[in-house]
Amino acid sequence: LPLMLLKAQLLPQQTKVFMLESNPHSSRALKELLGANGAEERVRVLDGQPCSLCPEAVCSSSVDLLIGEPYFSSSLLPWHNLYFWFARTALSRLLSPECVVLPCRASLMAIAVCFDDLHKIKAPVGTVEGFNLSFF
Repeated sequence: LPLMLLKAQLLPQQTKVFMLESNPHSSRALKELLGANGAEERVRVLDGQPCSLCPEAVCSSSVDLLIGEPYFSSSLLPWHNLYFWFARTALSRLLSPECVVLPCRASLMAIAVCFDDLHKIKAPVGTVEGFNLSFF
């Protein structure tokens, strides 16, 4: 997204863009992509978690726009999709009072289900079809 904004020249020249990426593989790929497009001067990829980010990482300036992309490297449990809410809360100390946050709201939906054999999810597997699955 930041690269598309830069290529479309939708951001002023003095704009500095910071991308926070917690996955090291995605971070490396983003850095290579930015380098190949000559955008490494204007876009800086920050490695790590939002709670460990310090003001010096964003040049001690406040953030005016926070955009969360709906991309999750894993979404095994329903609350994994609420990561942006956690990240936005962790970054609140870096946001300016006029900061625009996108997305600005979310809906959490749930449905009650009944599983007859849910208690077996932690049961030992043993050997299945001749394969020893006891480690799983």
